[in-house]
Amino acid sequence: MSSSAPDMKPIQLDRARLRTTIEQAQSAFAGRDDDPIVIVSLGIEAFDPVHVFGRMDGSERFFWFQPDRSRALVAEGVTQCMESAGEARFEEAGDCLTEAAPRLFCTDERTRARLRWLAGFSFDARHEAGGEWEGFPVGQLRLPALLFQSDHQGSAVVLTRTVPSDARPEDLVAEFEDQLERVEVLRSQEDALSSEPANPSLDSGSEYAVQADRPHAVYCETVEQGLQAIADGAFEKVVVARSLEVRHPGRYPLAGFLRR
Repeated sequence: MSSSAPDMKPIQLDRARLRTTIEQAQSAFAGRDDDPIVIVSLGIEAFDPVHVFGRMDGSERFFWFQPDRSRALVAEGVTQCMESAGEARFEEAGDCLTEAAPRLFCTDERTRARLRWLAGFSFDARHEAGGEWEGFPVGQLRLPALLFQSDHQGSAVVLTRTVPSDARPEDLVAEFEDQLERVEVLRSQEDALSSEPANPSLDSGSEYAVQADRPHAVYCETVEQGLQAIADGAFEKVVVARSLEVRHPGRYPLAGFLRR
């Protein structure tokens, strides 16, 4: 159990289950050159994404927030980073996820469902990044060390750590507890958001059903306006963004989807 701020429920860590998962991971990777990664998720009260992100330090931070849908991802640190390049960068990213899967040991199925990779890809695989984008890869996948997440099902924190085969399980459990203390620091002294979801349920749909935040015709019209503005010399580049929610009846097969 970890300490917590006043009026905030303490986060419960199942040390026995975590230790068992660590031992299973170490046994499976004994004598190998690469180390497994152990992942645990814990339910928490609703949090303020902006507040949590503001309390994080260092360059390895990530923030994504959709207030109207009560969705947020706020991350700190990186446990695993993989890059892809070229015209086949998406397919290559899918292969990377498939290769990484055997190294991931989750404490339970709920943790497996909460596992998130953070990814970014360039629009043009042939473009050479310069200026403020200098050093950015064409494609990258990151498994965050610490991830706050919230959606219509509630809020949780996901912790990941590389587990060396020669490390003592009790020492590794203690390192996870240190991460949990970090979580308490990040969420302390904040005004919790309402736990009521903006969209408590979604209609069931067919495989890969897509729900957009605006009609496709409106989006196309915006793209045409952007192209015209470039042709008129008003802009050199226009980025038109929209939100697409992809619904799937089961676990989302991300690796396979990237290969399509």
